[in-house]
Amino acid sequence: MNKIIPFVYPFDNIELLRIFNLVKHNLVIFHAPNFSTWLNVNKNCIKEFPYIKKIMSEFTTLLNLNIISSTFFWMQKKTIVHAHIDPNTLCSINHNISGGDGIIYYPGYNRYQYETALLDTKTPHGVIAGDKDRIQFKISIFDEDFNTVAAKLKLIDFDSVIC
Repeated sequence: MNKIIPFVYPFDNIELLRIFNLVKHNLVIFHAPNFSTWLNVNKNCIKEFPYIKKIMSEFTTLLNLNIISSTFFWMQKKTIVHAHIDPNTLCSINHNISGGDGIIYYPGYNRYQYETALLDTKTPHGVIAGDKDRIQFKISIFDEDFNTVAAKLKLIDFDSVIC
């Protein structure tokens, strides 16, 4: 049973890192069990950036979604986020913009490394950071589950997508 589907999308990592650096002073600890090392940027801080608007519009259109939001997450090197279920999110698209070599795991399943992937966030999962800090851009999907979005994702030719 798949819990993660890696795919290639032409994210502009330089622009995403530029935006992250502009808003990182808004980092807050995500107050949920097992998240003491996982910091995120308030979603309202990034939604007005033109590049973020473009990405959100593109994924809304490509995947025919209605309710999505985005944020950045920063995980310090050599830390662990224990298995958890993301609150309110049915699935998410996570993109590693920092080059950190973190591993996502689903208890009872394999461990995965990815640059960009659709994740099943309703199944308990955790993250083990590697030797570098890990900065991720996350698109949370609230209106469709992992299997539905995964089926749509498989139909998209991302080679023709220009972002």
